[in-house]
This record gives sequence, structure tokens and C-alpha cells, in this order.
Amino acid sequence: MALTDSNKNNSKNIMSEGGHHEIEAAKKLCLATAKSTASSASTMMDSARSMAATAKKNEATAERVVRQLKKQQQAMAAAAVWNTIPIPIKIEIVSYLDQESLISISPPRHGYGRSPPCILSKILPKVRELDLSTSDGIVFPALLKNFHLKNFPLLEKFTANNLLCFALNGSNMRFCNSLKEIYMDHSSNNYLGSRQKDKISDLNNHHEIFLFHYCCKALERVSIRNLRWGSKACRQNALTQNVLIKFVRNAPPSLHWFRSDLTPDNIRMLRMERPGIKLLN
Repeated sequence: MALTDSNKNNSKNIMSEGGHHEIEAAKKLCLATAKSTASSASTMMDSARSMAATAKKNEATAERVVRQLKKQQQAMAAAAVWNTIPIPIKIEIVSYLDQESLISISPPRHGYGRSPPCILSKILPKVRELDLSTSDGIVFPALLKNFHLKNFPLLEKFTANNLLCFALNGSNMRFCNSLKEIYMDHSSNNYLGSRQKDKISDLNNHHEIFLFHYCCKALERVSIRNLRWGSKACRQNALTQNVLIKFVRNAPPSLHWFRSDLTPDNIRMLRMERPGIKLLN
């Protein structure tokens, strides 16, 4: 049967409408696909940024660890070098837990800020007894000056026999508020100025300035036999009697034992003034 013109037009319209729907459906599918792809790309970008941030953080952590390791290696290398220097010095430590340990080291003549005593003062702040005595009067002109004992607030007993490196006014022990005993026999001072020497020796003036006046608040026992001014590099002189007399007169009430080079006459005089102190020479 032949199609009429009206039927032909209807068929064309139906086909045209069907094609239009297919095109619209295809457009919607493409748009959805594009949105999905964009969303996936955004997620991937976020992941990439997160990974980059994590990598940067890990890199910074790794650099910090490397720096710490380098410092440790440098410290170990320096200690190895120092231990090859034939300078006999002994550091004896009694910790706050009553555990005794003896460390024999050979510190350098330079770089005292990194010397073993300085390092020990930072890692063992609760040390109560410290012995820096030497065997043959070694010259360390800045050892205690840089060491300063400021990291030992609980130090009670300090020994530095036969050593050439401390201040007679006690300035390098000013932070040791618990210091009870000082033993510095056969030692010398080499960085106390002449003005300080005059003040420490003056019996009539500067009563607040005397031997160990920076660290004398809790002193109970002091031994300074054969203590001298100066060092091996310059002329050494024995402490004057005035220095010793002034110390006894200004010593705290806690002091009950003092060994020095006081003459017998001065010992008799001072026993009348300070009967609570046992004076020896």
C-alpha cells in the first residue's frame, strides 16, 4: 500500500524527534562523563598535593635527623681527638643517686666550651661531688672560667688540687648555692685582676669582698694549703696573710674547718675571734 504525503510527514517528524532525544541523551552522558572526569582529576590533584606535603615534611624530618647525626659524629670525633692528647686530668663524679663513677679524660687546651667537663655539666646537673685535680699542675687558664659550674646547682663538694685555673673570689662557683666543701691545695690563680687582689687583701675596707665570697653561703670545710697567685706563665706568689685573715673573719657561721698557710700567731688570734672554726696549717 502506498504512503500518502501525510503519512510521510508524520514518519519524518517521528524520526526527527527520536534523533533529537538521542542527541540530548548523548549530550547528557558526555556532560556527566566530563563532570566525573573533572571530579576524579580534582581528587587526584588533592592526593598529589597531600603527597607533596607529606614528602616535604618527611624531607625536613630527614634533614633534621641528618643534622643531629652529624653533630653526634662531630662530638665523637672531637672526643676521640682529645683522648689522644697526653694531658692527665681526672674527673670524679658522685651523682645524686649515690652511684659513683670515675672518668679519666684528656681535655684539649682550646675549645673549652665543648670540653668534657662542660658537656658533663649539662648532662649531669644533679652532681654533688666533683674532682678536677691534676697530677702535675697543668695550666688550663680558661677551663673553669668557661666551665663556670653554673649547671651544677646541687654541687656540695668541689676538689681542684694542683690546678691552675680558677678565681679566688669564687665567681665561677657563684651558682653553687649548696657548696659545702672546697679543696684547692697546691693550686694557683691566673685570672684575678690586681684591683680584686687589693680588695680581697684589704682588712679595713671592702668587707663584702673576700676569698670565695661569691660561693661561701653554705661552706663548712675549706682547704687551700699552698694556694698561690699567678700561673706557670708568670711569677707566682703565696697568698698574703691578710687574704686568709679576712676570709676567716667574714666566713659564714656554717664554716667549722679551715686549712691554710696561716701563721701560728694568726691562728691563735683568729681562734679568739672565731672559736667555732678549727684552724689548721
